[in-house]
Amino acid sequence: MAAAKPADTAAAAPAATAPAADAAKPADAAKPADTAAAAPAAAATPAAAPPDFATADADKNGSVNLAEAQKVWPKLTQDQFNAADTDKNGSLNADEYAALVKAPPAM
Repeated sequence: MAAAKPADTAAAAPAATAPAADAAKPADAAKPADTAAAAPAAAATPAAAPPDFATADADKNGSVNLAEAQKVWPKLTQDQFNAADTDKNGSLNADEYAALVKAPPAM
């Protein structure tokens, strides 16, 4: 009977190896699917929230000028800034900045 145990072990080893090799194939096939599934989730991740008004107002003068706004939105154009500047004084007050944060221009 002692001889039967090594024979059983030897017979079991090849059987265990074959399913392991087969198991690796589906895992390899699943990797591209996992990657593809993760890509849309990463693309759907929203960008970091813009800083609050006090942070955007780098010079602490109580308003956000175009240069300060462009640190938040690097592609912000003068025309887009002007549209956000509803009182047309050349800078954004806290309310105008909040409106721009809520509905940022398309870039």
